Amino acid sequence: MPGSEHKPKALTVPVKDLQSTDNRTDIDTDGEAKIEQLDDRAFKYRVELVNRDGHRLKISHGAIEELVFTNSIFNWWTEGYLIYKNPKDWSERQSAESEDSLGTEMTTWRFRGDGRDYIRIYLDPITDQDPNKNLMVPGFEVPVYTIKLFCCIYEVEDISVNEGDGKKSKKISFWDQRYHAMQEKNSYWNTVDAATRKSDVGTFRQPASHLSNSQRSVSTGLAIQDLLETHLGEAEQGVPIEFEKDGEEITWDPGTTKIFHHAGGNETAADTLDYLLKCHNSSDSTKQQPCILQVSRDDKWSLLPFDEYYTRAYDKQLKQADGWLSEIFMIAGEGANEKNRIPPRPKTPRKGGDWYFNVYNEATNNVNDYEFTEMAYYDHPTSVAVHAYDHSSGQFVIHQEDGDISKAKQFFQSTVVDKAYGDTDSGAKAAMVLNKAKIENKAMTSVFAGSSSDRATALNIGRNETIKQMMYLGNAIKFNVKGMTNRQAGRLISVDRQSYYNETDYDSKILGCYFVTMVTHKITTEGYFNEIIGVKPYHFKDLKFNEEGAV
Repeated sequence: MPGSEHKPKALTVPVKDLQSTDNRTDIDTDGEAKIEQLDDRAFKYRVELVNRDGHRLKISHGAIEELVFTNSIFNWWTEGYLIYKNPKDWSERQSAESEDSLGTEMTTWRFRGDGRDYIRIYLDPITDQDPNKNLMVPGFEVPVYTIKLFCCIYEVEDISVNEGDGKKSKKISFWDQRYHAMQEKNSYWNTVDAATRKSDVGTFRQPASHLSNSQRSVSTGLAIQDLLETHLGEAEQGVPIEFEKDGEEITWDPGTTKIFHHAGGNETAADTLDYLLKCHNSSDSTKQQPCILQVSRDDKWSLLPFDEYYTRAYDKQLKQADGWLSEIFMIAGEGANEKNRIPPRPKTPRKGGDWYFNVYNEATNNVNDYEFTEMAYYDHPTSVAVHAYDHSSGQFVIHQEDGDISKAKQFFQSTVVDKAYGDTDSGAKAAMVLNKAKIENKAMTSVFAGSSSDRATALNIGRNETIKQMMYLGNAIKFNVKGMTNRQAGRLISVDRQSYYNETDYDSKILGCYFVTMVTHKITTEGYFNEIIGVKPYHFKDLKFNEEGAV
């Protein structure tokens, strides 16, 4: 039977104090976060369960077997699981006084099981690594480094190892409470109301039945904004929706086209958001690229085209790293006996002076082992011909020029890859290799766009799907390192070698700036770790593959 330090801490609280726990208004304080030693480092750390009835259960670090949560570029929400020790079902069988000394009614933890049980996680590095020196050690308390999660528990599982109920554990699976709210409720959202809310044009004071379909439509970017405000705004979540700003610029691309849509009866808000994102291309000024929806650590939303991530990571004029190139990771173990030799030129840019740029720490940023994967044959894109029916002319239309694989590669090179740090002679080069069959369009894919015959739709389901394949299915790296809270998807990282090495073309492929697609934070009894997955859709220099002559 584990000692008391390995049990969840039962905390009884007045019911009235937790009546608002189904929104995000009470997650921004670290007042109850204790200093915990997760490995050889100390963090301000809190894990607790709460629900609408005012039940509350603190999970001490000693009781946690695994706490895992993942942030991915493919999902704007965070999700994960917690496994904690639960001998003899202790967490739900604890006893508590029915009243405290002041006569206030108290309660103990119970799972509701209806999507109204929540987990709150707070994790923040402390600024003084000696937790015994001062009990009031401050945390960083900045969005880059402070993790604050408020998630809904959607599944609870009992774990038994057939060694008696004194060895039982409990596993709870969770995802962001905002995502739960959006995928639980029917949407009933429509562009007619969105256009009315987003426009000051007088015609929108007319009944909707008097408006044209064009007047009932709204740009896809504004539609996504309105949907988020409708389902996650202050009336629903207790806090207003905020959109990210970069200086005075709002980092939100309004998109190219307007959309006319009314959510169906079985369509949830999450379904509607997914549909709007599939219809969205960036604006004409950014060449109608694919976009990525994200929500930051401080709950600010952004919708940015692919090239913006590289533009904000590398300043080509100053030839140095910029704010969104967050960390340097060094592949260790090579050149240890050749310290006096001059290493090859770094494959990643640097910037000094700003403490949160280009962070490198030998204890947390050395990569001892990694997996490197290149694009597989079956993931290799081809030219795409988009077929559609034009109702106005009564004719079938085929959009093929934009979907041509050679032109798509040129577009990706000029729009995204040219923004990356590359060799001084040839610059960075798109990593996707073509052959003669692809170039001459002897291998093609056909897609039917229905009655949407406009070019923007053709770009969306044709060329832009190819761009996504070039971005996400090319060179990829995966490695495990000691954990840090600042790591998140949607930023770029540097991967370089630490000292002298014999440079080959392989280094041009593997070294450079990776766009982070997934970060997993994992806390166990052994410590705090990260698994990082990143993609590098370019080579550091031109490897001069023969494309025209390849049959």
